Amino acid sequence: MLLDRVGDEEADARRALAECQAALTHRSPERNAVDHAFTAADKGLALHRLVTAGAPAPAGREQFEASSRCYVDALKALPPHAEPALPGRIRYNLTSLYHTGAHRFPQDRELFLNRAVECARRSADVHGEHSHPHELAFVQRQLAQALMRRAEESGGEADRREARALPFQALKVLTPGTRPGDAPAAADEARRVCRELDDWEGVSLASGIALSAWRNAGGELAHRDFVPGAEGADGVRDDPVLAGLEHEGRYRFTAYALFRAAEQARAEGAAEDAPAVRDHLQHAVEILVGCPALPGRARPALRAARGQGPLRAPESVTRGRGPGRPRLRTLLGGRPYAGPEYWAGFVLQGC
Repeated sequence: MLLDRVGDEEADARRALAECQAALTHRSPERNAVDHAFTAADKGLALHRLVTAGAPAPAGREQFEASSRCYVDALKALPPHAEPALPGRIRYNLTSLYHTGAHRFPQDRELFLNRAVECARRSADVHGEHSHPHELAFVQRQLAQALMRRAEESGGEADRREARALPFQALKVLTPGTRPGDAPAAADEARRVCRELDDWEGVSLASGIALSAWRNAGGELAHRDFVPGAEGADGVRDDPVLAGLEHEGRYRFTAYALFRAAEQARAEGAAEDAPAVRDHLQHAVEILVGCPALPGRARPALRAARGQGPLRAPESVTRGRGPGRPRLRTLLGGRPYAGPEYWAGFVLQGC
């Protein structure tokens, strides 16, 4: 309970550590192996929290190593008949510790990222073997993070390709309808991976899932990275102004991703009226029309642009010049078709 509270993280972690140390004097592996494993894992988590609280070196490194030993001790203590989900959950925490080690101790970053990938794979194997779909989904997200961080260090394309598939696999379980609190974060991880790979089809799919989850939650969820271009902005959870921007940002970024996906399809040889282009454009405009924060003057123009076949930019949209608002004929050489690049600029300029 101390480790779940919101407050003085370091003080709570120290109190939890003291309680775990006291409990371990009575919970030996011989008396109750499962209780001992749980308590050792809690001690490891308390030590991990001290590391994340910013303990200075060398104390931080000592606490890190002690936390690792606690998790390993917990895994060794578990008897063969123990609930099979337990080792997977302990390895999940151990993987998180290795992520912290890669961040806090850059001289050993490669070592800890390799350990994080290996540990997450073993956790995924356990949950996959014993059919724990939700635990597996969270581990798949964690493994994707480890692979992407390792790819950033090594440039490994194989890691990136594997990482792309994992969040989408997790989203088959963490759906917007059943897990609206978890789906946006999983979808955002998929979006980030796809952006790294310049895969706008994947970006648009992930952004659409995140938007759907956000709607299902009544627009009350406030996760980091909701506002495109402001990843990790502090204060999103409590600031009503940023929450409003987040709301608009979700819609606008999803529409932008769909326009970029259509543009990518055109670059790969699809015709202007091909389903891969037309459906993305129509969907993007539908999303923009549904955006509560859309300026009133833009809504009629977007509604007029809807219809079958290629989207046409109406006169009320294309009349003026300016950034993101070139005349249709100037942009497209006289053709009456407003392509993805036009609509992407339209979105970025605030409609």
